[in-house]
Amino acid sequence: MNAIYECAPQNLLEVGATTYLKNVRSQMVQLLTRTDDSLRVQLGQVYAAAEYLRDDVDQWQAFCEQDEWLNFKGRPRATTAHQKNALKHAIRFAVGFDGAKANSTVHRYNNAMRGWWQEGVAAQEIPMLLEQNGGVEKMKRANADRGGLLLRLRENRHAKSINKETRQFDAIVVIRVFESADGIREAEIMTGIASVKKLPLIEHFEPHFEEWHDREIRAKKAMPGTRAPTL
Repeated sequence: MNAIYECAPQNLLEVGATTYLKNVRSQMVQLLTRTDDSLRVQLGQVYAAAEYLRDDVDQWQAFCEQDEWLNFKGRPRATTAHQKNALKHAIRFAVGFDGAKANSTVHRYNNAMRGWWQEGVAAQEIPMLLEQNGGVEKMKRANADRGGLLLRLRENRHAKSINKETRQFDAIVVIRVFESADGIREAEIMTGIASVKKLPLIEHFEPHFEEWHDREIRAKKAMPGTRAPTL
């Protein structure tokens, strides 16, 4: 049984994480509906490839430049923040880009393993952990968010300020919400003000809004018009 869980592929360093994940994709189609040893080992190997992508800047750069990402809205970028989240992108690359079924599979596998990724669990532990915890579907439910809307903030100076502030605060902000990718909505704080001890005042927010609004208008003048969303 131990041989089954040797999930760090021997040729990963030689062929590179991107090429390895392409090879996994050719096999993954046969495994999408299975929860046996072969699928658990395959997921452990995808996890191992993600570790290489997370830790090697050159491999990550090459991964981000693959043609498969060109028309994909949730494509990874050559930034530290995206590289830290290499597992999700590695799963996507291994599963493929074929519509709703692939989206659901990526979401299921990512939910099953992301808790271990965040904790720094090593790849060789993944198949055994999946088995011990009841498989992919059970781990998906265990790691799923308990209600509410999952909205991931894109990294910028506003997001960094929020991350550094540990106290409760109130804020007035403009948020741009992007199209859904892999079942997760991403958003970016465009401008805003915040206060820890007092309620933020709209008159203090207005100059920030006007500056942002003017900047956006200038940037969009040369762009084709878009229809306002219906809420």
